[in-house]
Amino acid sequence: MSQNNYLIDKRVILDCERMTLSCAGESITISESERSLLIAFYEGLFKKDDLINYVWGRKGVVVSDASYYKLINQLRGSFDKIGLKGASVVTRPRVGVLLSVSIEPLSDEAQNTPLPAVAETEVSTVEVRHDDTIITPIPGAVNKKDWLYFCLAALLMFFMMYKVKGEKIIYYIRVPNTNIFVQCLNQLDIAEPKCISIKERY
Repeated sequence: MSQNNYLIDKRVILDCERMTLSCAGESITISESERSLLIAFYEGLFKKDDLINYVWGRKGVVVSDASYYKLINQLRGSFDKIGLKGASVVTRPRVGVLLSVSIEPLSDEAQNTPLPAVAETEVSTVEVRHDDTIITPIPGAVNKKDWLYFCLAALLMFFMMYKVKGEKIIYYIRVPNTNIFVQCLNQLDIAEPKCISIKERY
């Protein structure tokens, strides 16, 4: 039984009798040629002629290169469906085809042990004091350092607002065709600005 099942990438089970790929409760059916190709990868074969002979030649079937490449693409599609990367089946020019993920026989013990589902786990930090007391952080609690940064940012913002509000803005306009600048007592967008010259001002 153990020779009929293989583990791909530590998480996908290849059942050679049922011709299925299974992972995390999901299962898809593959062709006999796909199964033979996966076993050929396990046997260490990678050259095109060796793979063709292993998959079809042993049964006395003669196929073209088109059938070979079609099988490669078919296996990539099956990998995508079950959660493996199709790019794990790598084509090397003038070398052959390689499987970039691991494939190994599944022992009887491992077959009876459910594989852990691949899922994102939440990482939590734990603070350890010098007296070996472990303090687990409370979800949603705010760090003291974060509060300090927040208070400093708020104080800086209020200070800038107060400074801008209390600052008296001085407006100047230049007399055309001269180097004389005139100080205005109000904003320049008013129709008739009240201005005094620097000479008169000082």
